[in-house]
Amino acid sequence: MSASGPPPNYYAILEVSQSASTQQIRDAYKRAALKYHPDRVPATSPDREARTRKFQLVNDAYYTLSDPARRREYDLQRHRHPSPPTPPEADPFDFAEDHETPGGAPGGEGGGGAQNAYSWAWNFFTGQGATPRDREEAEEAQFGDVFEEMLREEGLADEGNRPTRSFWSILGGVSGGALGFIVANVPGMVAGAVAGNRLGAVRDARGKSVYAVFQELPQADRARLLSQLAAKVFTPAPAPAAATKTTDASKPKPCCVCKDEKSRRDECMLMSKSANPEEDCKSTILQYKACMEGFGFKV
Repeated sequence: MSASGPPPNYYAILEVSQSASTQQIRDAYKRAALKYHPDRVPATSPDREARTRKFQLVNDAYYTLSDPARRREYDLQRHRHPSPPTPPEADPFDFAEDHETPGGAPGGEGGGGAQNAYSWAWNFFTGQGATPRDREEAEEAQFGDVFEEMLREEGLADEGNRPTRSFWSILGGVSGGALGFIVANVPGMVAGAVAGNRLGAVRDARGKSVYAVFQELPQADRARLLSQLAAKVFTPAPAPAAATKTTDASKPKPCCVCKDEKSRRDECMLMSKSANPEEDCKSTILQYKACMEGFGFKV
């Protein structure tokens, strides 16, 4: 344990109280991980680096607070090294950036950009022996575990963590390129009941986990799945049938959802120099459509 100075406020990063239960922390991590996952934007997006850094901090927070022993030690360090008071509206991510020391970055001074940014939690609990690759693999395993749980809860993965028909149906609205990728790049994939551009039923004959399949999909399809899953996770459960009027009144309006996805689509269309802006901005258009469909809107 070699980190020093005040640690980031991981409770604020996950938006939970200091008395939050283990389950509340896990639920908060699900929401935060989906909100900031870098694959929700294209690799060339100017937002990618900031999202990657926030996603790392979210992972650091869950790594620390999900384990009772690490959480106790973290609370002790916060007591020993109290942070200066911050206004309620302050962004906890900005505070973390200000107080995490670049000199401790894995791989030497200066780090390696957002992917190798310094981590108070990783440095404190693992010391200097671990490599950036070790940290990356730990983050992938941590998110993969929760990601598969969310997919099971939404019926997108079965109890064996394999993709269900519903999982593949989300990709059914995209071009045949998705099917071509599956057949060409994922050994053991068998497609059936294909109609037009819809995948129908697809199963992995080798039993590959749904997260492993997700990682091998093209970025645009990963973004589509993440947006659909986020829409399901962030949408409150419907009210009982007797409260139909209340439910209708509380349904989000098209203007109030998917603002980031719409902004990226509009900016791409506006700035495109292609003779066919729709084709040029296809990935951002699909991401916006997927997000809206998750809220029940057709665009």
